[in-house]
Amino acid sequence: MRLGQAAGTVSQPRGLHAGAITLALALAILPASARLRGRPLEDVLDDLRGRGLSLIYSSAVVEPSMVVLREPKEKKDPRKILDEILAPLGLEAKDDRSGAILIVRAAGAAPNGSAPHQERPKSAWVEDIVVTPGRHEIVPQDVTATRTLDGRDVTISPTLGSDPVRAVSLLPGIASSDASAAFYPRGAEAKDVAMILDGLELYDPFHLDGFLRPFSFIDGRSIESVSVTAGGFTAERGDRNGGFVEMSTAAASDEETIDVEVGTLNSRLAYATPTPLGPLLVSGRYWYPEAVSDSIAFASDGLQPALADVYVKGGLLATPTTVLTAHALLAADRATLREPDTLEQVDASSRTGTVWLRHVRAWSSAITTDAVVSYGSSVGNRDGVADPEDLAVTVRDEHSVNFAGLRADATWAIDPESELRGGIEGRMLGAEMAYVSGTEGAMTALAAERSGASLAAYAAYRRTLARPLTAEAGLRWDRQTYTGDRQWSPRLNLAWRPGDRDEVRLAAGRFAQSVRIHELRLADGETTYRPPELSEQLGLTYGHRFQAPWTLRIDAYIHRLSNVHPRYENLYKPVELFPEAEPDRVLVAPESARLEGIELAAGGDPRASLTWLASYTWSSATDLVDGRTVPRSWDQPHAGKVLVAYRWQPGWFVAADATVHTGWPTTPVTLVAGEPVAGPRNSARLPTYARLDLKGGRTIETQRGSIRLELSVLNATDRDNACCLDEVLPTGVTYDSWLGITPAMQVVWRF
Repeated sequence: MRLGQAAGTVSQPRGLHAGAITLALALAILPASARLRGRPLEDVLDDLRGRGLSLIYSSAVVEPSMVVLREPKEKKDPRKILDEILAPLGLEAKDDRSGAILIVRAAGAAPNGSAPHQERPKSAWVEDIVVTPGRHEIVPQDVTATRTLDGRDVTISPTLGSDPVRAVSLLPGIASSDASAAFYPRGAEAKDVAMILDGLELYDPFHLDGFLRPFSFIDGRSIESVSVTAGGFTAERGDRNGGFVEMSTAAASDEETIDVEVGTLNSRLAYATPTPLGPLLVSGRYWYPEAVSDSIAFASDGLQPALADVYVKGGLLATPTTVLTAHALLAADRATLREPDTLEQVDASSRTGTVWLRHVRAWSSAITTDAVVSYGSSVGNRDGVADPEDLAVTVRDEHSVNFAGLRADATWAIDPESELRGGIEGRMLGAEMAYVSGTEGAMTALAAERSGASLAAYAAYRRTLARPLTAEAGLRWDRQTYTGDRQWSPRLNLAWRPGDRDEVRLAAGRFAQSVRIHELRLADGETTYRPPELSEQLGLTYGHRFQAPWTLRIDAYIHRLSNVHPRYENLYKPVELFPEAEPDRVLVAPESARLEGIELAAGGDPRASLTWLASYTWSSATDLVDGRTVPRSWDQPHAGKVLVAYRWQPGWFVAADATVHTGWPTTPVTLVAGEPVAGPRNSARLPTYARLDLKGGRTIETQRGSIRLELSVLNATDRDNACCLDEVLPTGVTYDSWLGITPAMQVVWRF
């Protein structure tokens, strides 16, 4: 998403690309004497903005691929430099009465043929307006330490289904399993992460939500950027304490395009075109049941899942200062299982739909607003028979959730060195849940019907205290009427640039996380909402940019949690169709939790043919349970990741991702008098996990469009990575494994 404003943003921050680490030092102003020819136009505009120009433009006009074609003769006057670099690209700058400078197409001009640019329709996506007012802008994008992937990173990375949420696991500090797209940032639970698409937070945007969430609803080939923040959140980010994943869909196509994609895992059809109102994008995907079953941990159980999703995005209004867009995200699942040799059977389905309108307006060079109106609903059921210890247990699980919401944010650049932001948010919520389970003649039923609202308001003030030092103080208020709870969350962020190539960021704050209205676990007997979980966080980030250009980033963090929400886990097999019915189900009720770690990451030039990212993380994620420190089930003290991608002409690419980490905790089991006896929970560890994933492909241009061929191989070495307990024998235990070698092929025809 691209809507930056002086010293801040009302949308996602823009970061570096392919595996490079997001560093604010990349925004440092280069000397006026530096050569501009060959540099990305967007970077040069950032420099000119820092020298006092207040710029407004759309990325449908200033495209990310544009570079400066000619070295300007003028060296001092930024306004004259702007005119000189725009002219060869068929652009011009016009002064607005408000004092801003609008960058538009030059009348009757065509871009220089050597510029990688084509004419676009006048309308643009909401994410593409860039408003950059203010002289000596303190921190042009965001004071938080964010890591960013672009759409090319998502599609080139060797992940199942080009899933943008799975791609997040390539970043430092992220723990994840082979079976799920959900992940654990810096030791937090997966439910502690907010998923945001084009300005709207989505509730549980995962297929097979009741079966480990193997894929998200989000089409990775439609994504322009994915920004991940795992701590030190500013005041506009609230009600989650683990992380925020902010995804933006791609800008409009120059012309009508159709994508037809066929693969071994899924098929996809996408259509994009300019319209009189604005650009239109429609994307739909369908997974093959057998292929999905082979790609997740239920293949041996015979589960047959069918998944589908559709995303629609349409422009309704676009001017140089205002954009209105409409969005819809629909998804449906069905999963069945009939095992003739066992009692176990499943029939589960779900339907989810969310629609929203987004309005962004730059009222002047100093004031911008961003508003989202939304409505959504979800209906699901999970019926069947579990057979723990060969005893038939009938299960009927039903739920429905709906919401209507409004979010409004405003940013005011008070003067060249200070900014005030504020916003409000409200969601009217309703949920109906019912759960029945038991053996014949001994059924237990629970039901809950809840309604209420989730409300929030925040304010944040950012100011340059000294030229290299910026501070932001924020305060957030949240309230849940269906529980009567309210929380105040103060935040403080500092950004210090001691030199052109170095930056230090410090973040401290208190963060609250409520139990959302649909998160009651009736399956585990819960009928009341717990108080909000509280997290006190301290984070420090150092970044350095080398001349190469390589980047280095070091993060250190401590998160202390209180009022920790209890959770239920299965000691031996985390992958079960009806986990609540299994005898190894236990309640984990921590008195507190502590998450801490150090992340070291280095990356290459994201614009080069060869890009890379290497990282090492030391971390500790522990709960205090009954006075004893217990590692969380996804705790991995040591983790290393390397991602390498190489692109060369004509249209070839290869990518490799290697991951190794300490085995996750497990509960030891021994045989005593022929019966299995469990030791202390999570007091042992699985063997070391290691996996190598590969992907390669080629784009072939033809007279009838382009054809892209992709071949990926997950776990290319076919290593047995233990996931959970299999059998307890007198000689020891054996383990089930995560995915073995898993090839996948996709063919994309664009015309």
